[in-house]
Amino acid sequence: MLEHALVYKNVFQQYATRDTNYKWLHSEEDWERAKIVCEFLEIFYDVTNIFSGSLYPTANLFLSEVWKIKKSLNIASESEVPFLNNMVMEMKKKFDKYWGDCNMLMAIAAILDPCLKLKLVEYCFPKIYSTSEAEENIWKVKEVLYDIYNTYVLEKSSSRIVEDASVCSTNERESTGSIVSSGLKVKGKGRAEFQIFVGSSHSTQPVRSKLEIYLEEQILILDYDDTTTKFDALDWWKLNVLKFPTLSKMARDILSIPVTTVSSESAFSAGGRVLNDFRSSLNPDAVEALVCGGSWIREFTNMQITCTNLHLLSLSSLEMQDELDRRDSK
Repeated sequence: MLEHALVYKNVFQQYATRDTNYKWLHSEEDWERAKIVCEFLEIFYDVTNIFSGSLYPTANLFLSEVWKIKKSLNIASESEVPFLNNMVMEMKKKFDKYWGDCNMLMAIAAILDPCLKLKLVEYCFPKIYSTSEAEENIWKVKEVLYDIYNTYVLEKSSSRIVEDASVCSTNERESTGSIVSSGLKVKGKGRAEFQIFVGSSHSTQPVRSKLEIYLEEQILILDYDDTTTKFDALDWWKLNVLKFPTLSKMARDILSIPVTTVSSESAFSAGGRVLNDFRSSLNPDAVEALVCGGSWIREFTNMQITCTNLHLLSLSSLEMQDELDRRDSK
């Protein structure tokens, strides 16, 4: 809205000269403030669009956007414009309240992006946290990453052992029957035992895990200046499923987690709950009356509950029981 209003700045001034009843003409200082705020809030608008998307975003996109917000707040907090400085300081308090603790989901999802890996965590954490907190959080992220990976490896190994055991029992039954009937199928038993041996040897963990190999490989470099460049982390893991089978399953599970299940419109605006499809023709005065009336009713209800609780506290236990019985009967 600010961006569109700035385009029509001169129109408002011309309208004020033609209509004497127009009393809301903004001063030059107001327009300058609107321009500063519009430039500052542009980053929040872009990030909100990414966070609120329902079809395209994967969890690897979120950490870099949160870091951009932190960077923008740090730069604006050093501004020499008093009103912007005061506003940003309050926003930084809110940001630190919700992002003071390390968000493991965003960090691990970023690592599972072949274009980011651990480099993004090592780069942006010192900019979000203090030096000691950044080092501690990086260590925690690595620890949780390896714990999750080992859990997936154990789960895959256990399922493979169960499968091999069933194959072994089946082959033994078949080979035993063949020995009784004829001695021609004894060779099949030896081959089956060899296949079980190969499968069990593959289930053991190598010296260097696939996770370590993935992290040591070079980061995928994309040309972000090219607007046609599109990269989907899930597609990349789909193409590399044979190279990193366990990591691919882990990436599919983690990257598909949404950052929020609440749309920005529902989180920040009460208008959608007032102007629905059945009441879309209400004028501004009626909408304001509905919103204010709802707020007053909720406040009045809270006051009634508070007064009732105070009244009950002032009664003795016997009187309180009588009062509650009387209300239940009503």
